[in-house]
Amino acid sequence: MLNGGGVIQVGKDLGLSQGCVICANNAKLILGDKFRCNYSTTIDCSGSDIKIGNNVVLGWNVTIKNNDGHYLVENGNDSIISKEIIIKDHVWVCAYATLLKGICIQKDSVVAYGALLTNTIDKESLLYGGVPAKIIKENISWRE
Repeated sequence: MLNGGGVIQVGKDLGLSQGCVICANNAKLILGDKFRCNYSTTIDCSGSDIKIGNNVVLGWNVTIKNNDGHYLVENGNDSIISKEIIIKDHVWVCAYATLLKGICIQKDSVVAYGALLTNTIDKESLLYGGVPAKIIKENISWRE
């Protein structure tokens, strides 16, 4: 779904399963080459860009959301906060994981089943897990 000048840019060899919800609202969503998205995954790109690299796999029921979704009212002023999300090349996000605004996942990394990723760690080849997610292992990779 595109709203308010939203753009979705798709690379080569895209794979989407049933029930995926992909929205771009006043922002740009970039899906790299060989992007795979499993059942019932949601990508909500509003107000800031989401950039997903090449050879990225999302498990089922993954949520990627770069915005608060509702306005916060502080001292009588409405604001909705959105921040860019970057997922670099060759990343696997396992089922039921949630990725929130402002994070960057470095290449060759894995986000474990059910993890809630709220912070960026500037290292490659990590396994993130837990709620909130933290580094479980370093110097890892993965393959299909």
